[in-house]
Amino acid sequence: MNESSHTLIEKSFTFQDCEASQSLTVSIPEVLDSQYGMYVWPCAVVLSQYVWMAREELQNKTVLELGAGVSLPGVVAAKCGAHVVLSDSAELPLCLRNCRRSCDVNNLPRVPVIGLTWGRVSPELLSLTPLDIILGSDVFYEPEDFEDVLVTISFLVRRNPHAQFWTTYQERSADWSIDALLHKWDLKCINVPLETFEANKNHLAGSTLPGNHTVQMMIITRKAPTEVTRLQSPTDLREHKTATYLSTTKTPICFKATPTGADFGWLLDLDLDLDPLFDAGVRLLERDLDLDRERDLDLEGDLDFLLRGVCDLERERE
Repeated sequence: MNESSHTLIEKSFTFQDCEASQSLTVSIPEVLDSQYGMYVWPCAVVLSQYVWMAREELQNKTVLELGAGVSLPGVVAAKCGAHVVLSDSAELPLCLRNCRRSCDVNNLPRVPVIGLTWGRVSPELLSLTPLDIILGSDVFYEPEDFEDVLVTISFLVRRNPHAQFWTTYQERSADWSIDALLHKWDLKCINVPLETFEANKNHLAGSTLPGNHTVQMMIITRKAPTEVTRLQSPTDLREHKTATYLSTTKTPICFKATPTGADFGWLLDLDLDLDPLFDAGVRLLERDLDLDRERDLDLEGDLDFLLRGVCDLERERE
């Protein structure tokens, strides 16, 4: 896509407290294009309203926005004093460029912009410092992405058990649910009524959004150890893991002579620090990606599986 052929516009959003004693105005550049991450969605304005109302809590906190696109919530968080990292899919360079453009327009040159693809192991993911808050507006858009989002959240909140994932979503189907996936990845959520942060309006921040769209807000956190159901038998645990991986992987599993992402049971009996396991995976990715096509190996797929496996292992070893 030739970005120069598309129309670029800027929209302003002004957030105020109920007494109008404090306010914040941010400008967001939009590229009028069909890609999701190129313009402001209704969920982003609602999440940004929550960020604004929680601005005192965000002071000096470390915040990551997932699937940031034009980055309205992340920009608001940065303007409120948080240490923000913006991210979008590593496979969407134009969306990453739009993240950077939003930072430039709002005089935030030091806010990092990184490529993070949900469910994927990458050096960028592993290099993140422990986070206090993760933001995500409308990341539960495509049902096939739901587990990739939650496995990424599960990994991130294990680095800081007190971390929270603040997310807004638009109700599109009564048949869609993340309850089973939350349980699977030892996560829990609470719904946040819109009226508690003055977002129960059709027009927020001086904009026409969210309009008549039905948007909900929830906070996802890690379950406490006492809330997690454990498998006691090592044999049961191995069988459970194998069944889980066979049922959730999106591509056929290639079993090799050495253990792969589909067989993590053998690690449970070893006293392993899991960080070197990730480091080894990253080195493998960096070293062998160029040989991937020649050797007909899906190394990125194995590492994606590694992320799910290590999250599962950490949960069972606690």
